[in-house]
Amino acid sequence: MAATPALAHVVAPGTPFSEILHHPAFEPAHALPLLAAGLWAGQSGGRAGAALVIAVIAGAAAGAGLVALEAPPPWRSLMVFASMLAFGGLCAAAVRPPWPVAAALGAAAGLYQGAVGTLEPFRGGTGDYTADQVMVAAVLLPLAAYQVAARARAGWARIAIRVAASWIAAAGILLLAFTARL
Repeated sequence: MAATPALAHVVAPGTPFSEILHHPAFEPAHALPLLAAGLWAGQSGGRAGAALVIAVIAGAAAGAGLVALEAPPPWRSLMVFASMLAFGGLCAAAVRPPWPVAAALGAAAGLYQGAVGTLEPFRGGTGDYTADQVMVAAVLLPLAAYQVAARARAGWARIAIRVAASWIAAAGILLLAFTARL
């Protein structure tokens, strides 16, 4: 009896839309940085919030482009985990950044998110994930989180967003620690 190849990611049978979103939207290491960026952007509001979301999306497109040019940025996984810590921690601390700082952090994190998402193949369903499929998640996840955080008016809702962000930061710390040990 021969062994079958092991797949790092589970194939999601279903409609093409669910297959597009499965890996980048439901794998925690891909989804959490995007959600944390959106939460922080919505909490920050104003030009900083808008600049952060736009920069994450533009950075993800640039990262996917670098992979297409066979020039992916170094330390991809570490930087994605670090962005979980950074965005989660800044949101949990309710830091309100100036818009150029938010844009720079968003662009850097998006660059690595786009590179990691397009480098990891998705086999067994309709083929490999492509840059456009990763971009669907890179656009929808931070925008959805942005909307949730921007509309949070009640005190308990703002606290819940900060608590969720602190959990994302804690997950980033754990992933960085596990990666450093390996």
